[in-house]
Amino acid sequence: MDNFYLAAVVREMRPEIVGRTVARVYARDADLIIEFKPANTRALVASLDPSSPGMFLADPSRPDASSGQPPFALTLRKELAGARVLAIEKAAHDRIVRLELEAFSLAGTKRTVWLILMLTGRSANAVLTDSNGRIEAMFAKRRGLIAGAEMRWMTEQDELREYSPDSISIESGLTDEQSLGPDSLFGPVYRKELSARAMAADPGAALRSLLDDLFEKKPTPLVYSRLPLEQAGLRLLDLKRDLILAHIELAHARGMHRNEFASLSEAADRYYEVRAKARAFSDEFNATRKLLAREITKCEAAIRSIAADRARFEDFEKFKRYGDLILASLSTARVSGSLVSLVDYYDPQQPEIDIPIENGDTLQQAASRYFSRYQQAKRGLAAVAKREAEVGARLALLRGLAERLEGDVGAERLAEVVPRLRSHLGTDVEGKLKHRSADRAAEAGGAQIGRRFVTSDGYEIVVGRNDAENDRITFRIAKSNDVWLHTADYAGSHVIIRNPNREDVPQRSIHEAAELAAFYSQAKRDAKVAVHWTLRKFVSKPPRAKPGLVRLSSFKTLLVEPRCKMERLGNRAR
Repeated sequence: MDNFYLAAVVREMRPEIVGRTVARVYARDADLIIEFKPANTRALVASLDPSSPGMFLADPSRPDASSGQPPFALTLRKELAGARVLAIEKAAHDRIVRLELEAFSLAGTKRTVWLILMLTGRSANAVLTDSNGRIEAMFAKRRGLIAGAEMRWMTEQDELREYSPDSISIESGLTDEQSLGPDSLFGPVYRKELSARAMAADPGAALRSLLDDLFEKKPTPLVYSRLPLEQAGLRLLDLKRDLILAHIELAHARGMHRNEFASLSEAADRYYEVRAKARAFSDEFNATRKLLAREITKCEAAIRSIAADRARFEDFEKFKRYGDLILASLSTARVSGSLVSLVDYYDPQQPEIDIPIENGDTLQQAASRYFSRYQQAKRGLAAVAKREAEVGARLALLRGLAERLEGDVGAERLAEVVPRLRSHLGTDVEGKLKHRSADRAAEAGGAQIGRRFVTSDGYEIVVGRNDAENDRITFRIAKSNDVWLHTADYAGSHVIIRNPNREDVPQRSIHEAAELAAFYSQAKRDAKVAVHWTLRKFVSKPPRAKPGLVRLSSFKTLLVEPRCKMERLGNRAR
């Protein structure tokens, strides 16, 4: 959600939620939902998905994920029960919204708390603080958000002032860093709009017209789409270009389907609904293509291996010829170590040739070995030919399915390809396609996959509880630059250190994670335990290996004491 749209939607929802009492709080995937009293009022929905954070009011009659709630939602449910909304404000220069609430302690005394919604892309998060800005709970534990300095803006009232066009210089036009530069307050949509308007007017006039639309005119809640909204989830959409949420008329969106709504919240609600459907279809489509590409690569590698086998077997007739020549020359052949010299009767010139034999073999034994190799090679060549035909047919089918996914693909085409792929591979293809996206959604919603801790340096640690969870943590959740740990000689949990910034993880954090790996292993009662650690990209799974079994291509080893001294995430933040 763009900075300006968010500011407008906050202004729109302020009269509706200020003074309301919180009825209940819950999370659904990456959405945080707050319902108010009376029951017929709209609920506040905060999307904390890093790919598209936003906030709006929506009908509260939505599916409630009452079970399996993340710790943050449970904390809010306890702390905000019966709380009254005193104010809702937005930081002027960032997509950060603060809700000030009057809550009640367990003793019944009133206290002020702030719910901070950071709708800032990759760093999207939600934080509950007391009136002094001390963090009490956090939606997603991320390094760098523990420090109180990150919350400094909350106590600076000037940061909460309404943004106005006065702070943008019109005279400098398109060259102004505030207009198009990296520090621009305009998001990608409005930077593109400014460029589109500048093609029909001078830069200053283009900027003035955009500012007038943003600040002077009444918002027009709009969703632009390359396809009719009803087709969302049925055909591919580029979510960055083909679906736009706006509150002004966009010149650069002419030619797209224009959908106008009664309110900014209604437009946002519809936008996120359509976006979720389009993303689900896109995820399934991309996962199917990746699975096809992986299987095609396997088949191509098998074809190359078959070609090498064919080269090894195709001269199988020479083995029979050698055996015949040895038997025909029993009285004339000369044996010298591992060579037998004899006349080649198959050659019209009948030259003398040397044939390799095993040391110590008699001529009869050597001939028998060559006849046996002849039969083996003959059978091997037949097997190679059969395997080549099978793999070739498999490769042709897979390439045909991949071609079916080229171009403008719709749901019908995907529904045709997936069952054929499932039938061909003989596996639960749909399950493979859904597991990874389900794990990512659970992660985004703060669902507890594994035990969670935070190191002294602020890095999040995830520890598997069983073999199945170890597999999920290592191969579905961990990224290539996350640190992976496991005890060297004992069964135990897979442990990863999340490293979203792809930086060098401090040795202190690695040592603390190694202690956890030793503690959650069969060696937890030993005085010292060896723990292997490496980057996730050096961890692979052997073919057909059971859950939890991995192979390391590179690793280092630490000797540590098994212990668990870190605080479990899900408790109140320190």
